[in-house]
Amino acid sequence: MNNSLEDFDSKKVAKILLKWFDKKGRNLPWRKVLKSKKNPYYVWISEIMLQQTTVNAVIPRFKSFIRRWPNIKKLSLASIDEILHEWQGLGYYTRAHNIHRTAKIINNDFGGKLPKDSSSLKKLPGIGDYTAGAVASIAFLEPILPIDVNIQRVLARIKGIYLNDKKFKSMIRDFASSFVEINRPGDLTEAFMDLGATLCKLNNPKCSYCPISKYCISFNKKITNKIPGKSMSKARSRKYGVAFFAINQRGEVLLRKRKNQNIFNGMMELPMTPLSEKVWTPDSLTKYYPIKGNWNDTKLSYKGPLSGFELKLSIQFTRVITREKKHWFSLSEMDNYALPSVFKKIIDLVEKNFLKN
Repeated sequence: MNNSLEDFDSKKVAKILLKWFDKKGRNLPWRKVLKSKKNPYYVWISEIMLQQTTVNAVIPRFKSFIRRWPNIKKLSLASIDEILHEWQGLGYYTRAHNIHRTAKIINNDFGGKLPKDSSSLKKLPGIGDYTAGAVASIAFLEPILPIDVNIQRVLARIKGIYLNDKKFKSMIRDFASSFVEINRPGDLTEAFMDLGATLCKLNNPKCSYCPISKYCISFNKKITNKIPGKSMSKARSRKYGVAFFAINQRGEVLLRKRKNQNIFNGMMELPMTPLSEKVWTPDSLTKYYPIKGNWNDTKLSYKGPLSGFELKLSIQFTRVITREKKHWFSLSEMDNYALPSVFKKIIDLVEKNFLKN
């Protein structure tokens, strides 16, 4: 395929796209202008939240987060427990830990201000190539076009590059570098973001509304739905575990704080077994029961995706009479603690099937 259009001019296309963005750009809370510039703190927090999470889900959580910690200095004084509690429901909790670590580094080593260049930003926890480029271009006007999934798709369609091409990534990077915009690099980054999110969608793109469709190889060759194509993704692995639901005579549920774990680190959880690639048998549970009790298999389970794999948790249940000094919490208090949605759903299941009869 001849991957070019006659007289393609990246600067001209960028100018058209910026004009479209001025009229059609999304009004998002983190795009608030502060003294003629975007707020770097807002941009950073929003970009971290938007990793693996939709814009609609992020908007209310971003507003709540910023109300609680309006600047980096105040965020740096927050405890990880407070940040994890605020992060509930967003998932991928490593992001919250990275925000906590980065806020302290920025406050201690950079005078409370984010570094202005992408190379320095990439040295901070949780900030990779794309996030560093997005913050640097949007907040600090670094002439760079970062590449996320949406921007990659737009560039691939314009250029007519298939995902299975061996040089796909290098061709996309080279093409992105041709869109360097000195005067409005951040606006151009957001214009590409918005084009990918609202018009140049993965499925059924709205090409008739696209301001640059006549410059798009995929549109002109009627191969838009084939570009960039599908990657050969591996099937999700499945992991199994058993969650233990213990309730005492006061109607309190036993929880514990998860420590030094890749998943849900620092958060509250129902006691549970380690995750395994094999289904747990009754005999294998003996050493994992958190307290003595008449434990019964509820025949209930939680199933769902989690951090790149499918999770299935069986649920064991017991009622106990105890005065042991452990982490017992009333059901009405659950919202006051950093409890992942997985365990909230398990608690709801047990409540409906065992505690309300």
